[in-house]
Amino acid sequence: MTIDDPARPETPETTETPGATEKRETLETLETSEAPPSDPTPPPPHKPTTWSALRPLLLRLHFYAGVLVAPFLLVAALSGLLYALSFQAEKVVYAHELEVPVGDATLPSPGRWTSPARPTRTAPSPPSGPAPNPARRPGS
Repeated sequence: MTIDDPARPETPETTETPGATEKRETLETLETSEAPPSDPTPPPPHKPTTWSALRPLLLRLHFYAGVLVAPFLLVAALSGLLYALSFQAEKVVYAHELEVPVGDATLPSPGRWTSPARPTRTAPSPPSGPAPNPARRPGS
């Protein structure tokens, strides 16, 4: 075994059949054989498609659109969050005004809460001044 040979477990020498030696030699030649050299000429360059030409432009536009729109989305999200929490915050902040303690004083009668009595209506008095002429139109 040499340094270049792959490591194989050592097997004790035994008597081999005549066909086994040939199989082993064939196997060793297959393991050590190298792949055929590849063709040194590179493939011809392919013509760029419309998509491959537009892709960098679209990616850059998408990036700048995101940079411009992101602040508006952030403001909309934060203001929506504050609006959603405002009802719960209102209950905490104005708790002393939303609940009134009941006192020992008696309330006035409901009759005193109504508006004052209206004066009785009389027939309207005719307007003072000359009587209107039905043949004459106003403003002429």
